[in-house]
Amino acid sequence: RPVAMNTVSAPSGNTIAEAKFKATSEAPPAPELVDAWLYGRELHQGGMMEYDQEGKLDKGTLGAFLYTKTAALGVLFNKAFKDIQRWVGDQFAAATAVHEAAHARDHAQGELNSKEVKKGEKQAFETEYKYLRLVDPTGQKLAYARVNLCSPSSIAPKAACDYVTHLAKISWYGEKGDWDGLVSSLGYEDRPGGHDHHDGDGHPSHD
Repeated sequence: RPVAMNTVSAPSGNTIAEAKFKATSEAPPAPELVDAWLYGRELHQGGMMEYDQEGKLDKGTLGAFLYTKTAALGVLFNKAFKDIQRWVGDQFAAATAVHEAAHARDHAQGELNSKEVKKGEKQAFETEYKYLRLVDPTGQKLAYARVNLCSPSSIAPKAACDYVTHLAKISWYGEKGDWDGLVSSLGYEDRPGGHDHHDGDGHPSHD
């Protein structure tokens, strides 16, 4: 989620940079996804992606795009995301970096503000969905990850299961193109009286 003002090395220090659209999809990436990736790479190379070492983010918030009305300040990732990434792998962890990079793209294009929260999230989730379809066009990788991470016999932390379940939810709503339904189900609300200072939400996903 964007934090109007209110930086991961992307989750492994280079998640979004390393993903590089290693796709099994034959279709080229959507232009808006490429734009988000480029903004994310620029933030990463500029040292504007980092883990939250001071506990600024809510426990359930994995990432947040920090910005003022006129400037992007970077992306902050929950330090607990490091452990999740070890279990889900760089490719799926990169979905969160893509989501935050989409906020950076929209901010640069003047399409992000703290009042129209749902609009900003719908745009970011749609970009994240296109990333997931690019790297896992059939959904088989994600289904396999859920079986392994969410089975009763799994030794993976619950947060890892919650994360891939969240990605599956994005995919499910994305297949229907129901972005209003997705952001509503995650509890996002517009802030008519808001000001450009983004704060994190409590969802087991990203901001």
